[in-house]
Amino acid sequence: MDYIQDISPSGDLPYPNLIQAYANSDQHMYFMEPKQPSVRGGAGKLLQDATECDFEKSVSKNFGTFGSFTHVYTKPRLGAGSHYFTFYRKDPGTLDYGLGRLNEDVYECAKMNIMRHPLPDDPNNPDYAVAMAPSDAVQGMNKALLRLTNYPFIPNPVMSAPLLPRRGPTGGPDDVRGVSSDGRFSKPASQQPQGLSKVFQIPELCMKLMLELGNRWGDLSNLSRSCQMMMFAINKVSTRVDLTRGDFMNMDFEDGEIDLAMACAANKDRCVNGKFQKPGSVAFLIMSNVRNIHKIPGEDKTNNAGRQTGWYKPSAERRIIDTYKMLKSFHIRGRHMKILHLHSVPNFDVPLLEKCLEHLPNLEVLGIHNCELLHFGCTIPLLRAIIEHNNKDENKIVRADFSPRYYFGMDVNSDGRTGEYGVIPSDQGTIDTRRAIVAVLRTAVPLALDNNIDWFTPGTGMRQFLERIPFKLGTLRYILEALYRIHDYESGVHYRLSNKTIPPQEVNDYFSSDTLRRTIYNDLVLAVEGTAMERDMLFPLTTIRDQFHLVQCAYCAAKLPAYFYTEESANRQASQVQCAGCQLCIQLELQVDNFFEEKKGVMSHLFNHGRIKTIDEFLTATRTATDEEIENFHFPFWDLAVKTKNQVRGPVRQALQDPDFSVLDDRPGPKKPEEDKQIWIWRERTMLAMRHAACKIDRGHEKAERRIANCRRAIEYLNYLYSAGNPSDFAQVRENRDTVEKLERFIIQERARCGEAQMIGKYGTVAAANWDTEIKKYRETVQKNAGLIQNNGPRVIWGDEKTSLFW
Repeated sequence: MDYIQDISPSGDLPYPNLIQAYANSDQHMYFMEPKQPSVRGGAGKLLQDATECDFEKSVSKNFGTFGSFTHVYTKPRLGAGSHYFTFYRKDPGTLDYGLGRLNEDVYECAKMNIMRHPLPDDPNNPDYAVAMAPSDAVQGMNKALLRLTNYPFIPNPVMSAPLLPRRGPTGGPDDVRGVSSDGRFSKPASQQPQGLSKVFQIPELCMKLMLELGNRWGDLSNLSRSCQMMMFAINKVSTRVDLTRGDFMNMDFEDGEIDLAMACAANKDRCVNGKFQKPGSVAFLIMSNVRNIHKIPGEDKTNNAGRQTGWYKPSAERRIIDTYKMLKSFHIRGRHMKILHLHSVPNFDVPLLEKCLEHLPNLEVLGIHNCELLHFGCTIPLLRAIIEHNNKDENKIVRADFSPRYYFGMDVNSDGRTGEYGVIPSDQGTIDTRRAIVAVLRTAVPLALDNNIDWFTPGTGMRQFLERIPFKLGTLRYILEALYRIHDYESGVHYRLSNKTIPPQEVNDYFSSDTLRRTIYNDLVLAVEGTAMERDMLFPLTTIRDQFHLVQCAYCAAKLPAYFYTEESANRQASQVQCAGCQLCIQLELQVDNFFEEKKGVMSHLFNHGRIKTIDEFLTATRTATDEEIENFHFPFWDLAVKTKNQVRGPVRQALQDPDFSVLDDRPGPKKPEEDKQIWIWRERTMLAMRHAACKIDRGHEKAERRIANCRRAIEYLNYLYSAGNPSDFAQVRENRDTVEKLERFIIQERARCGEAQMIGKYGTVAAANWDTEIKKYRETVQKNAGLIQNNGPRVIWGDEKTSLFW
């Protein structure tokens, strides 16, 4: 979305810019203090007494980096009383954190394009790209925008993986080969400068550029798609592991093992397709899934939601083998890796990251993006893991980039869809995700800034993730700036940057002032809220007994206004108060959607419930099998044993003379030495994890269907009893209805576990920010401003110009 010409060649939006509209009308409906406030515009008149004005001027004179105070505007109601609106400051100080864009308004409004997030009840959904007659179907830019909704599940996408083009480069304007039909790039509009071409054609120079840009996924992806030659040059200097096929290109074997395999091969002609070839350079390594490697029957068909079907999906059981290969690759070749990108890697969590970093001593750039087990709740643990690694003297500084797992909504026409929330898979009606995300960032931003980690400027992976969350229109940049200013205020930056000589006592009087502290936290609350707030609503959020006060979370220790706590949590004892951010992290960790709980269980089995601390211990450790295990027919001893059967069996005569030397398929008996009973830890843990994955995930859908069928039969029977009047007294009727309600909720939970539905709040309650809702509000506001919605009746319409004073 950085490229506005992808939306409209003129560089503007194909619909009104609502942010600009708020500058002149309905000013109170936007959070930013208007540059020209007026009663007619909606903001009202500035309300500020002489004392406040003098204090503000004094602060501005001595500490120009701080800016103004929170201003209150008064607007009379029709009748008694007035509104007292508070806004995010238009003068927040002179410090520029580099968090904005030149085309900020256009970028923000482009997120609300209905064609990127079509609603079920709207004609702009993928169905009319499939079901409508060719003559009526959309074309051109609209068709391209609709395809974005289903990307990458569309026929012949240009990219088959991050930084991996599906086809070779397209020639110049005279090239007559097909473009969109075979998944090629568009024909070049102009020739790239030769100087730039030479830079990227030299592998060493290209690698130097990747070392600078590799930790900024947004910038790297934008650079790669700005020119075909750059894309293919970057792809040439990198080595890719295809996780879809599990092709690690022999990186999980040592060079000596590969040479031995070559020497033992009876026919060297069989050594094709990399079977015995040594891997290339792993200095720049990308691990990702690769779509559509080989033709699959039914691949060209689409389902009722317009998504392409027939994609190959590896089983969870086979993914365990890939995890083992990945760990062995890091163990063998980790010292050669300088840039490592992990995209949508399964079975990868924070504890495993800590283990992997120990085997990557020369790593300089690390990118972790959209991995299934690394949701937004892992942000702070992952950040601390990187900081801990960088603080060790023997390690190189790793510049890391992180994009948490983004949760798309279900197919638009699916009966299980409730919306697209981004940070959570389902809205259970308990957490306002905007407040929760900012509560987590309240800890993450200072932690990153104190350790020189940039995760929040445009072009980073984390910023790109946050841009995809349905915050209120135009607020994300100012939320981050508010968090940066809180960090600067608490760090004393304004005093250090002041060019005035001020006695320490006066400085303390300034910065212990409730007015200054309340101002910076007001900005944070107003930016998250996305609209102007009444003074009587905003002031109590940071005040107790007329004194400035923040509530401290007992779990993360963050100090935040009461706005970021539920009423239930804020009323608890101090040791039990929990902010919305911690509640979000717990919900993400305990989610059931898409077998998340079972996938966490895979990692638990693989590393023996946390008892295996390092990759070395996992790959090289052994243990002695007990006699009970050896004598157990179901225990696969020979699959796990260090020695082969011939090495353990020994002379046949000895086994016949003393049966204690051999039991059950020539397994070592009690009199055999312990060295013959050794088994590999990695084989045992991998086999246990594979069994868990096969039973709980691969066959989990089938089991869930049986549970759902049983519940539906039980509901049918309970409804029959209820309608027949068999529960006679009130208690039995209530128990009957409560049981039906629990079974219906369990059915939704099981469907969510299988990826067929999204969980909903009890009694249909909603709390999370939803793209469907935000876009619908945006469209309604634009239609109202354009005069398409008019009040022709006796009742007041919200926001109507003639009756807005009632608001």
